[in-house]
Amino acid sequence: MIDKFVKITTGFVHQTFELNAEGKFVCSEQAFIAGDECDYEDVNGEPLKNVPEYEYQPYEMILQQHKEQNVKYLLYNDVLGSLVSEEPIDAADLEDALSQVLSNMGYSVIEAQKRKEE
Repeated sequence: MIDKFVKITTGFVHQTFELNAEGKFVCSEQAFIAGDECDYEDVNGEPLKNVPEYEYQPYEMILQQHKEQNVKYLLYNDVLGSLVSEEPIDAADLEDALSQVLSNMGYSVIEAQKRKEE
């Protein structure tokens, strides 16, 4: 009985490049297309003869952000109907912007630990 294995999926990556303000081509979009063919190995790289049943894990492949692709975000208060600050938040994505806002307010987001039931 094995306690760990590796799934290797073949597929394709479709990338679109655009010319930026500095005259360099940077990847602006990409799509990952997973194929149907998969190989399974043990942690030593040996092929598995019998693949155990496993829970499907969706592929989470994302576009790597480049520094020049940062976006300026503004924090808006829906209740007051106004901007919280005129100073934009320079961030790679919305998650990064929200993290900066929380940090500026003195908060950190931490992963909750599951309590062991005794």
